[in-house]
Amino acid sequence: MRRSCALLMLLMSVTLTAQVDYTQLYYPTVNRAELSIVEGDYENALQSFQTAFAAVHFSPSIDLYNAAVCALYLGEPATAKPLLIRILGRGVEPQYLWERLERFHPELVADWEALKAYPRVGIYEAESYRQEIYDMESLDQEFRNIEGTDEPYADTIAAIDRQNIRRFRELIAEHGFPGEQLFGAEKQILTTEFPGLIILRHYLQGLSRKQHPENDLMEILIRAVKAGQLEPNLMAQLLSLQGKTDLRLGGSGVWVFRSGSETSGYVVEKYPKEQLEKINEDRRQYGLDPLADYHRKAAFSLQKARERGFDFSKYSTTNKIALDRTAYDRILQSFESLR
Repeated sequence: MRRSCALLMLLMSVTLTAQVDYTQLYYPTVNRAELSIVEGDYENALQSFQTAFAAVHFSPSIDLYNAAVCALYLGEPATAKPLLIRILGRGVEPQYLWERLERFHPELVADWEALKAYPRVGIYEAESYRQEIYDMESLDQEFRNIEGTDEPYADTIAAIDRQNIRRFRELIAEHGFPGEQLFGAEKQILTTEFPGLIILRHYLQGLSRKQHPENDLMEILIRAVKAGQLEPNLMAQLLSLQGKTDLRLGGSGVWVFRSGSETSGYVVEKYPKEQLEKINEDRRQYGLDPLADYHRKAAFSLQKARERGFDFSKYSTTNKIALDRTAYDRILQSFESLR
């Protein structure tokens, strides 16, 4: 009887886990945690992170890391340690993690030898999947990396892209999206890139030009975000390559203009109220924060995050453009300073 009850509870747990929508239960809470970090309120940030972690079965390493840094600033190494252990268990190199933390939190020294000996948890059983994606990436690059121009191989490259994406779809349907949940983390990176990203980028860029709606990947990407397998900012950047949506994300969000020795500093585009409301509503449905909050995080990433030990690298991309003086003066009227 006890075994039957335990099995029922396990099945219920799996069912609930499968139904979790990260765009509703996870990302909005993490967005609040990150904004609290920008404001220097590490207590509220940590509370928000803990609420988010409790709502789902898997949390990305970058969020665990930022939560651990908050706990260390609050003088709570006992709270930080299990978060760091989870990151180490996913394959991040101990020395890489320690080098990021030692300058800010030397109190970890006494425990670090034990921490860094923590083994990678053996829950990632998709190595053949990962290797097949790496092989596909090599094929993707084979004709693109030929010295000189790749124009004579345009048809071959397009055929490889189509072949790769067909197989990629099959692999995703069979195993799930190829992110940290399946493969663990990279040895020296906490950001949200994943194996096969270059394949998707090249395919979506081609799709945007050739307008093949029957090969739309939007549903696959959105499903991955809802399952917590793909970070919303990265999804939106991929969708913008496909020309499907305009979420004002990634590198297009922050600009630096230069004319001679004069620079604009970090600036962002101005939007009419109605357009801004539409942008924010589109962002909300995918678990993204309002554009103004996104820009505040971008400013923090560019100016303060690294020096305080946090990882806001997903917000840090800028576009830097040199202009003549006339164009410089004219274009700045459409932008405002990023504070």
